[in-house]
Amino acid sequence: MPVAAPEMHLPKRVAVIGAGIAGLTVAHELARRGYLVSIYEANAEAGDFFRSTRRAASR
Repeated sequence: MPVAAPEMHLPKRVAVIGAGIAGLTVAHELARRGYLVSIYEANAEAGDFFRSTRRAASR
């Protein structure tokens, strides 16, 4: 008689290290799928490279 595979349970909480483009994207997608997401960033602001490219050029 075959043995049933154990049911897998995904964790409902995740931590994302880094609030750059990739970190924010994965946090958004996981939150849409029902996960509770905590984002940890070493800098004072999120965005990293994206934030730096959005600054107005000096004239």
